[in-house]
Amino acid sequence: MEDPWRYRLRGEFHVLRRGGAVSLGFYRKHTYQTLPIDACLIHVDAIERALPAFAHAAEVPGAARVTALQFTWAPGTSDLLWAPYPPRSADSGFGARAAARVPELNLNDDSIGLDDAGRHFRVRPETFVQVNARQRAVLYERAVLFADLDAKARVVDAYAGIGMLTARIADRAMHVIAVEESPYSVRLGQINMQLNGIGNVTYRRARVEDSAAQIEQPVDVLVLDPPRAGCAGAAVDAMAKLAPERIVYISCDPSTLARDVNRFCATGRYTLVEVALVDMFPQTYHIEAVVKLQRTG
Repeated sequence: MEDPWRYRLRGEFHVLRRGGAVSLGFYRKHTYQTLPIDACLIHVDAIERALPAFAHAAEVPGAARVTALQFTWAPGTSDLLWAPYPPRSADSGFGARAAARVPELNLNDDSIGLDDAGRHFRVRPETFVQVNARQRAVLYERAVLFADLDAKARVVDAYAGIGMLTARIADRAMHVIAVEESPYSVRLGQINMQLNGIGNVTYRRARVEDSAAQIEQPVDVLVLDPPRAGCAGAAVDAMAKLAPERIVYISCDPSTLARDVNRFCATGRYTLVEVALVDMFPQTYHIEAVVKLQRTG
């Protein structure tokens, strides 16, 4: 990554109250003690500029229940999505108080639009989004390359989220079944497919481990992008029974990736044939990986 700074378009900041003043910051390592910050060089400038405004907005008694704030910025715009934690803990005037101090930003508390590969996607606070837009393209291009799709391919995209990677897959496949558990992500995923004129994607709201019995075979390619905890053991077994020719697994945790790849390769069902690493989180020890598994025999 040429410029490994100011890449995080989403961040969560904890609220610290001291003597009537409010600061925003991060937990100290291995504690729940909030360390107030003035700057964070891995977050985009729009988020950093918004921090004092939201700290001020949290000073009134009506905002006393707010313990954390999440921000998501839409690259190339002035749109900043904000959300309090716990949900709905902010008073009705919270956003207006913050907006008065950052008039150059367009604050939203419902959803914003993010662009990817010439398409437009709606995003909400509850939905997952890759935090590094510049490296997201690198990651998704590698995943599509590993999938090795053709116009007749039937693909299962498990943990599909709001559909950014799903849309790229759909470009090169006959049909994509997008499996996602979150109702927010399923609804936004369906809306995003409609917004982008994509008609060969079917969303199914279900846990991955519960969805296999409802998926028609054959399945040519399985794409997995689970949360950091990886796949449940039952999910690996269920997806392996679909017997896809190839599996493309995206992971942000090498330990759970290794565990799940070992599960897929157990008893000789699949072979690990290719691995790519993407530096999604510069200045940290975290890494994103994409692996390709090929069915044996």
